[in-house]
Amino acid sequence: MKKILCFIILLIPIFAYADNTKDAVMALKKMEARVQSGISYRDYGNALADAKFPVNLFMESIEVKKNPELTDSISKVMKHYEFAGDLWNAKIKAPLDDMLHKGLIWDKKAMAKEIKDLYPNVPPPSGLLVKYYSVDLVLSVIWAEASKELENTTRLYAKREGDSSNELDKLKKETERLQKENDILKAKLINKDR
Repeated sequence: MKKILCFIILLIPIFAYADNTKDAVMALKKMEARVQSGISYRDYGNALADAKFPVNLFMESIEVKKNPELTDSISKVMKHYEFAGDLWNAKIKAPLDDMLHKGLIWDKKAMAKEIKDLYPNVPPPSGLLVKYYSVDLVLSVIWAEASKELENTTRLYAKREGDSSNELDKLKKETERLQKENDILKAKLINKDR
């Protein structure tokens, strides 16, 4: 009986990990759907917070170290959405006389350099004398990168789920074996007492 109880206690972290991972992936999928359907700036912050909570829970779980590739992928997706939020926020909060407020990022600004470094597939800045990136174009590239990485996350999660399901099958079989062993021991004890 003690063996079975110990075995069940060992299963609890596996189920908790699966739930944390699933919640994080589903939150990112929901974020992707909201972006794809045309989310407003006003709603973006709340959507980001809704996604961040389960992602943070996953990142704080002890199982993160067991699957670094999945962890890295989830982190990358979240960073894409956060960077997009920072960029969009900078545009909205920029002074009225700043080109950023009009949706243009001067290519000499630190933010432009960061965009060029993080997202090399953003089309080069345009303009005659002064070159600018279009905020809307940059956001669409960032969100496309988030979606692409989320595909990778989903693939890694599906692989992990397949591995977990095999582990769970093994654990179920072991539980059944231990239960039978326990029943045999009980029967022997009952027969011995007679």
